[in-house]
Amino acid sequence: MSDMPQNTGAFHNIYETTLEPDTTKSMLHEGGESGEGFMQRFEVAPGIQITYNDLKMDSCFRPIRFEKDFLQINHCLEGCYECELDGGAVSFLGEGDLCVNYLSKDKQVFFGSRIPLKKYRGITVLLEMETAQQTLDHGFQQAHIILRNNL
Repeated sequence: MSDMPQNTGAFHNIYETTLEPDTTKSMLHEGGESGEGFMQRFEVAPGIQITYNDLKMDSCFRPIRFEKDFLQINHCLEGCYECELDGGAVSFLGEGDLCVNYLSKDKQVFFGSRIPLKKYRGITVLLEMETAQQTLDHGFQQAHIILRNNL
């Protein structure tokens, strides 16, 4: 594992999981030279959270290696967001777009990001793979939802 910082900035707290669902939302805030942003985080079940993002900044990027595996689903309501991915590819999320990412434990996935219009409002559904799978197995057995296929 690299000597890269693990959690630098309030927004990376969305990748910290709890064992019990939080009955109240938490508000995360970051601000500085590039602007400011807010995230309202709702823990809806163990391993499953929804975050409302309201960012008015150039970027909120900081390198991070995840301690667990996550499935991240983003939907852009307004503005846009760009991410530079491993290998130099760029992912662009514009108004109305939906993006699904697998965030692998101990692997740097994102190498940069920017908010070209200095405005991004969107929703993130974040599933911590192991805990969310247990929640789905116990609470939604009839649906047979499998987050990971180990073929």
